[in-house]
Amino acid sequence: MDKKYRNDVDALYRNVLRNEKVLSFLFVAVFLLSIANSYCDSIVIVYLLLASNIIYIAVSFYTDLILKSDAEKERRKTMIADAFQVDITSNKTENYYNNRFSPSVKKLGVDSFESTLYTKANLHSMIRYNGLKILFILIMWLIIFFNIEEGNMFITLVQGLFSAEVLLNYIKMIYYYIHVSKIYDDFYKLFVTKKYNETKDLALVIEYVMDYETIKSYCHIMLSSSFFEKNKDSLSLKWNEIHNSIK
Repeated sequence: MDKKYRNDVDALYRNVLRNEKVLSFLFVAVFLLSIANSYCDSIVIVYLLLASNIIYIAVSFYTDLILKSDAEKERRKTMIADAFQVDITSNKTENYYNNRFSPSVKKLGVDSFESTLYTKANLHSMIRYNGLKILFILIMWLIIFFNIEEGNMFITLVQGLFSAEVLLNYIKMIYYYIHVSKIYDDFYKLFVTKKYNETKDLALVIEYVMDYETIKSYCHIMLSSSFFEKNKDSLSLKWNEIHNSIK
């Protein structure tokens, strides 16, 4: 019989995902309007382009500063609640983490270790997928940029800033992946290679958990649910092997 599964925080992440879809729609709208604006001199297109950019910025800020922050805050609470078996939030999880250890700092560390495995794999897939998409988008933006009339400098500036944001988000994804990979390696050495010593390694567990939560909070990158589902079975097997080697 399958274990009972519960993940109340998932509802908060679905709100983030909904806004991410809105942002994707707005991005396509800006992209198409930019193409139209580079070949057609219309004040209506200019106004639509500016309105789309403003809405995109507003939705992006709200998603990052409010929705993602709330979701990550509740995820941290549920991780602490699971690790120490305390009731600190109305959002509950059950069998979200695959961890047999008794309530302790060690259990907190192993929970975080498991998360870094899934995050690392998800980011790796996202970087490969988005790299091709970013390359295509940047080429198209350059074509649009050089086809805009010289007098239309304001629109040129807006499109330049929009392109820069897309590129910076991709760079941030790579930055996130590099740091999560390092934290995963640190956890692996701590729990598997050298074997955890509760007396000596307690501070290291807290350090690595805080490092992971800090980089998540800084980057605010929504992981791909499709890549998660695609990689879930193989990662679950890999985690079971790792988990069984932790003493």
